[in-house]
Parts: sequence; structure tokens; C-alpha cells
Amino acid sequence: MFAAVLAASVILSQPPASAPPAPAPAPAPVVIEAVIADAAFIAGDWSASRPSQRGGSEFVQEVWTAPSGNNMMGMFRWVNPAGKAIVFEILTIVEEGGSLTLRLRHQSAAGVAWEEKEKPATFTLAAKTATRLEFVDSGETNDLAACIYECPTPGSLVITVKFDNEDNKDLVFNLTKTE
Repeated sequence: MFAAVLAASVILSQPPASAPPAPAPAPAPVVIEAVIADAAFIAGDWSASRPSQRGGSEFVQEVWTAPSGNNMMGMFRWVNPAGKAIVFEILTIVEEGGSLTLRLRHQSAAGVAWEEKEKPATFTLAAKTATRLEFVDSGETNDLAACIYECPTPGSLVITVKFDNEDNKDLVFNLTKTE
């Protein structure tokens, strides 16, 4: 009897011959090695006036601190032609796990946050050069796909914001450094 039970348990513990193979494990995400000094090129006060879709001129400004410790902090503001704030952002870049992480929080002029309290928009570094950082959405909390910072020439910073919904046009901010 014991032999029959043992044989049955061995047979039952075997997967059926027609069972599909187990899926391969997902590849580990690629970590772009970086230190906070790699983001130093965006430090400064950057701004521009740009045409508004409703006429007049909007003002945009992004200010980044110099790297200190393992981080940098920034702020962004977008002001309509009447001088009223459209949006404010608080931004951080932090050296984590051998790479850089960008986090941001949007808020209205009244200080009302767009993101949930415990869920800032979070982006991981996907590519870098000496004058370009591309951060992609970690997929957790927002409708943004990527934020790209690039200094194509000294004194200019281009910020490109890409959206998950490809029907939305990229937001491109061409800023100059305020001395």
C-alpha cells in the first residue's frame, strides 16, 4: 500500500506532459550609473517668455540648486499673460541605488497638490550624456511618460515633457540662464 501511495504522489507532483513552460523571468531593469554631479549642468535660474495659445505671453521659470550631498532641489512656475500662476512644481533629483531619481509635485496657485500625498510623480534615469538627462516615468502615479533636460548650448536649457497619451503634444520649454 505504501508503495502505491508513494507512486501516486510522485505521479501527481509531476506537471502534465502538455503543461506550457513557465514564463521566463522579466529582465532586470537597466540601471544607468550616475552621481548627483552628473546633473550639475542644470543648476541655475532658467526662464523664458513664450506665446500663449490664448494670446499674449506666458512666463516660465525653473530654478535648480547646485548639488549638495546626494541631491538637488528645484522649482518651476508657469505664469499666464495676466500674471496669474498656472502651476507650480517642487522638484528633486536624488542619487539613489547608483543612479538618479527625479521626483516632482504639481500644485495650483492656491497650493492644492495634484498628486496624492504619498505618491509624487517619480522618474528613473533612462539615459545621460554630459549635457542631457532623460528621466522616464516609473509607471506608478501620473500621466507623464518622460522629462528630458538638455543644455544644447551654454546658457540654454531645453525641458521636454512627454505624456503617456501620445495624442498629447510634447511640452517643450526653451529656457535661457539668468545671470
